[in-house]
Amino acid sequence: MLAQLNIIFDKIGEEHGRLNGQDFLVACPTYATEVEKKAMVDLIAACDIKPRRIRVVDSPLAAALGAGVNLRECYGTMVVDIGADTTEIAVLSLGGTVASKMLNFGGYRLDDSIISSVRMYYNFAIGRKTAEQIKIALGTAVRPEEGEAVTKKAFGRDVVSGLPGSIAVDSLFVYLAIKDHIEKITEVILNLLLHIPPEMSADIMESGIILTGGVAGIKDLDKVIAEMTGLKVHRCDNGSETVALGLGKIAEDPDYDFLAEQYSMLKIED
Repeated sequence: MLAQLNIIFDKIGEEHGRLNGQDFLVACPTYATEVEKKAMVDLIAACDIKPRRIRVVDSPLAAALGAGVNLRECYGTMVVDIGADTTEIAVLSLGGTVASKMLNFGGYRLDDSIISSVRMYYNFAIGRKTAEQIKIALGTAVRPEEGEAVTKKAFGRDVVSGLPGSIAVDSLFVYLAIKDHIEKITEVILNLLLHIPPEMSADIMESGIILTGGVAGIKDLDKVIAEMTGLKVHRCDNGSETVALGLGKIAEDPDYDFLAEQYSMLKIED
C-alpha cells in the first residue's frame, strides 16, 4: 500500500508539482475507530512526500459539502453515500453527525451479483469491468414493464466451450440481479429514520435526502427511496466525486476547518 501511494503521489507531482510539505485531508467512514484512523494517517505520514499536516474528515460530511449542502447553516439532512466498497447513511446537523449506519457493500457487490447471475443463467463468464458497464447502462431500481426492457451486448467467455463470445443482457435481468442489495439499502435508510431524534424530523422533511456516490446514478433509485420514505431525494449528478469536492472546499475555505479533526495522538503537528 505504501508503494502504491508513493507511485500515485509521484504521478500527481509530475502534473502539479511536488507535494512535499503540503497539508493532507483524509476522508474516513464515521464508524472508523481511532486506531483505524491513526493507521491511515501513519501510512500517509510514511510516504516519500513528507506531509506537513494530516487531518481526518468524516466521509458523510465531505460528501454533503461536495453536494452543495451548507454545513454551517444546515440543521438536519440525511446523506446516503453509496460508494464502491461501502454504503454510508448519516443524519447531519450543524457540521456534525447525529446518527449513522454503514453497510459493508457498495457498487462492487452489485457488479459481483451481475457476474454471478450471468454465469449461473447463461454459463457465460464476464469480467468486473464488463459487469460495471452493464450496471451503468442497464441498472434500474424499478422492475421494467413488459416490453420496456433495454438490451446490451456483453462480451466474455463461454464457460462450457471456453471460447470467447457475446450474449444479450436486458435491464430486467440486471434488476433481478441487484434488487436484493437495493432493498437492503432502502431498509437501512428507513431504520435510521425511525431512530433519529424527533426534533430533527421536521428538518429532514424540509431538506430531504442527499443521494450520492457512484451507485447513485442507477436509474430510478432516487424514486424508490422517495416512495419508501415520503421524503424529497436529491441525486447528485457527480456522485462519485462529491467526497473529493467536499475535501477541496475544506482545504480552500478556513471557515470549514472545524470539520477536519487533527488528533492529539498523531505525531504530525502544525
